[in-house]
Amino acid sequence: MIENVAAMIVKASPGSDIAEIVPRSGGQLSTVFEVRRTAADPLIVKIYGPEWAWNQAKEVHVHGLLADHLGTSVPKSCTPRQATPRSPC
Repeated sequence: MIENVAAMIVKASPGSDIAEIVPRSGGQLSTVFEVRRTAADPLIVKIYGPEWAWNQAKEVHVHGLLADHLGTSVPKSCTPRQATPRSPC
């Protein structure tokens, strides 16, 4: 699973040097990892099974609603398909 997370980061944030990938606790519907990078802030990666896609969509929607009120303290949601070399996650 950690290899999959590393591959996702390579796609979503090209050029990120991964220092460490640490499994985190607390994800009831998803598997959660902290990706520590050498020259950038850490990322939290949540991996949902297909049956929980609706819950992931709900989280993204709620983050969008909160963004106007909380600014940069709201998590940014990104999938590897959304990332481009000009606009990485």
